[in-house]
Amino acid sequence: MALVTERRGLAGVIIRDGDVLIAEIAGLELGNVRLRQGGAQLFSTEVPIPLYWRQYADYQDPERNASLDPRLEVLPSDDRDRALVACTGRNGSGSISIRTHLEFVRIHDPVRYEINVRTALLVQDDASWRVTPNLHHGEVEFLTLFPSGTFAPGRETTKRYQACYLEHAKEVWRVPHHHLESADKHNIGMGKHDRFLWLLEDENPCLEILSDYPVTAGLCAYMWDGHFAYRVCARERPVDLPGGTRFEAAYRLSSLDREAGRTIVEAAREREAPGIDEIPLCSEGVNRFDTTWNDLPQDATGVWPWDHEIDTANDGTRCSLDRTTGFDDSSSLRIEGGGNSRARWRATTFGPAFGNPPFRDYCRFRLEAFVKTEQLSGRATVSIRLHRQGRGDLFDVASYEVFRASEAVSGNTDWTRLSVETPPISPPPDRLHILLEHEGAGISWFDNVLLEEH
Repeated sequence: MALVTERRGLAGVIIRDGDVLIAEIAGLELGNVRLRQGGAQLFSTEVPIPLYWRQYADYQDPERNASLDPRLEVLPSDDRDRALVACTGRNGSGSISIRTHLEFVRIHDPVRYEINVRTALLVQDDASWRVTPNLHHGEVEFLTLFPSGTFAPGRETTKRYQACYLEHAKEVWRVPHHHLESADKHNIGMGKHDRFLWLLEDENPCLEILSDYPVTAGLCAYMWDGHFAYRVCARERPVDLPGGTRFEAAYRLSSLDREAGRTIVEAAREREAPGIDEIPLCSEGVNRFDTTWNDLPQDATGVWPWDHEIDTANDGTRCSLDRTTGFDDSSSLRIEGGGNSRARWRATTFGPAFGNPPFRDYCRFRLEAFVKTEQLSGRATVSIRLHRQGRGDLFDVASYEVFRASEAVSGNTDWTRLSVETPPISPPPDRLHILLEHEGAGISWFDNVLLEEH
């Protein structure tokens, strides 16, 4: 047996061990990755591994990623157990370029495979590259990993892996898989030879950092994909990287069997998640906001949170879970605004993308909530925001349709029922959001929120 490469056009390469498919490169994306003979496909072509650098937010913007003009080159190798591939790319304007070198290695006794990657990003001498801040991990991202089956939204599929693990030289940390945007998923520091793993199955993917520069990683709360990047923004301000700026990264992808993975699991401690009990949870039926993280069972992978949007900056607006005020208990969602505040609580986790049944064609949606205000100079109301299949940009919520309640409350108002109902929606939505909206200085509370389909 020997590792062989097969070209597929100008931007495609297949790597095999005899008849066994090890990996496939299409454009600047790596998929169909198997790291053991007869083993599972650990990374698919559905969510492949990007071999280019990018920024996390708005990464589809061609200026913010270097996936354009992909060129692949198969390099010569005298070793039957090694296959070498190099690839290049750029962003839309050509202000940045990348070069990535991959080494596929066959290891014996038992036969398994490793992928060693060296990659570099360069800002062209006559250009600059604007990088915007990211609160949860580094901004200049050289790797994203989403192992197959980590997030299984379909009810007929089974989720793989229960947690992620960070292995330092002297300690191991566990980050459990749940959908709450908690601090244990954010700003995970990694250094040379630190490992990041998804555990625990018969075969488990492992990332080892091989470069010296400190990595600031993060774990996505939606589908538990890992993001590995360098921090360049200070004080949450954008930065323009000047021409000649260069970043390099090196890492290794491998797999561990269940026995090796169990050793890591047994040595791990929970990474701290301060404030997780203050995240409101979205529930079927009436949302009373009286259930907290501590009330959940150990497996909370089916639980989704409420989150919030604040449009106005630096005016003191705060969104919080209030445990002293409620319509018929002592819990509600609260927004306290200052000046010309515009903010909203939102629940977005409906439909098949979140493990729920598809929305029915021509279905009406009705939203009801109780709202209370105190010295509110503007107004508080409720809305339904949705995206229909095939209409507008799924990633641009500004293009979504909004159905707002005809009534609103302001000033000093006791608990008031507000509601909104949509007309029949066709084609059916593929995204639907509940919005609890606040405008102006003062305080709003929202409670007993109910969404119904009919």
